[in-house]
Parts: sequence; structure tokens; C-alpha cells
Amino acid sequence: MTICAISPLAEMFSARTTCALPRPKPPAPHHIFSVAVAHPHLLRRRLRFDILRPAPGVTGARERRMGSLASERTVVGWAARDATGHLSPYTYTVRKTGPEDVVVKVLYCGICHTDIHQAKNQLGASKYPMVPGHEVVGEVVEVGPEVSRHRVGDIVGVGVIVGCCRECRPCKANVEQYCNKRIWSYNDVYTDGRPTQGGFASTMIVDQ
Repeated sequence: MTICAISPLAEMFSARTTCALPRPKPPAPHHIFSVAVAHPHLLRRRLRFDILRPAPGVTGARERRMGSLASERTVVGWAARDATGHLSPYTYTVRKTGPEDVVVKVLYCGICHTDIHQAKNQLGASKYPMVPGHEVVGEVVEVGPEVSRHRVGDIVGVGVIVGCCRECRPCKANVEQYCNKRIWSYNDVYTDGRPTQGGFASTMIVDQ
């Protein structure tokens, strides 16, 4: 699952790692989940979020729609440059905000062992420079004009998938992880030809 809103917050800190809350069916696949962040140690435990539900929005002057920040952004991340897996500062640009894009200022990012495998090319398909990280919590700072599920100021999470075709059977069944055109959050290529970069960075742009 790639999008969820967690309530109550106590579920996140229970002994179980699966939240067994009601699961309304969303209208389409989406790649950002809404979370409540109450403690900086939130990501010390790897959690599986099993609820799909849109988050309450933030309205008013805080909202920034596409246009004022529609130019390419310069982002600073921590990238592996080769199979040693050593991370060092890396400056790159991310695409302009698209109609259904959400711009996320990264606040926290967990470390998965897959990040280590990818950074050290232990899976044999790593492309460098690579900014790992797919367990992201951040704040929405801009949304495209067609974004309906999130607003500026929302605290959201980003998982391992940042795009899919939305047309195939898995996408329509809300299991877009089986989409043949799914786009991984890093070490992949987005639809505009740019390499995707992960959450060990200041900013990410994700399809809602």
C-alpha cells in the first residue's frame, strides 16, 4: 500500500506492526500516505501501514498551487557515487511541479536494508549517483492544480513507489506495486526521463 492516514496515533507505537483499521477503497492509486508525527523517533521502527484513507486538508492562505514555484528546484541529497556505498553531498535538480505532483520537504527518512543493497550494487542494477531512501516523512510545500488529496502544510509519507500507469488491472485494483510501469522512488527513471532520487535529501516530488 502506498497511501494511508493513521488514527489513532497510539496504533503506531503498539507492539504490533500492522494497523488493522477500516480500509475505504480509494478512487485511484496514490503514492503518498498521510501520517501524524509526534516524535522524532517515529521511524526507528519499521511499520506496515494497512489503511487507505485521504487526509484532512489545510485550507486558506497557506496553500500554494502550481505556478509560484513551478520552476525546477535545486535539491541537496546524500548520494552513493559507486559500489562502495559511501554517501556524500550531491546537488541536483528535480522536475517542475506537474498537475498531480506533490512537493514534499523531507523531515525524516528511515533506513531500510534495501537502501544498503542498492547503494552497494548488491542487487546488480544500481545506477549512480544514487540518493537512497524510501521511508519518508515530510511536509507538503506545494501541490499541482489537480491534486485533491493533499494540501500545503499536510504531514505526509512517501513509500517505495512514486508513479504508475493507473490504467492496468493492478492499478485499478489499488495494488499498483504489481504495475509493469511502476516507478520506484529511487534508482529508476521517471516519465520525463530524469532519474528518480530518494528521501536522503531535502525535497521530493511525488505523484499524488
